[in-house]
Parts: sequence; C-alpha cells; structure tokens
Amino acid sequence: MLISKKIDKRATSRNRMRRLLQTAIQSQFEEFPKGVDYLVIVSMPFETLAPEVMQTIILTLNKAK
Repeated sequence: MLISKKIDKRATSRNRMRRLLQTAIQSQFEEFPKGVDYLVIVSMPFETLAPEVMQTIILTLNKAK
C-alpha cells in the first residue's frame, strides 16, 4: 500500500493512514475471494474522518465482491 507525499509530507502521518487502512481491510480479509488484488488510492488525508472512511471502505470492498 502506497500513500504519496502529496497527501501528507510527514512519514508518521502517512504510516498512520496506512495502518488504519490495513486494519480495516484485514478485519474483513477472510471474506474476500482468493486470488483477487485490490488497489486502494488515498486521495486526501483522512485521519480526522477515520471511522467514517473505514466504514465506507469496508462497504465498498464488500460490494466489489
């Protein structure tokens, strides 16, 4: 998972975003079909919106199955 420096210059913020995304995705990982790759593009900082963003990501990935 890659998060560009355009999103946030600080590595600690980018790493936190990455960890939040990984946690949200891994909590639903068993439900995803095997052999399918997913690409997550972060287009804005979401640390303050984390709970809402995580729910949206999970719902979107569940629909993509």
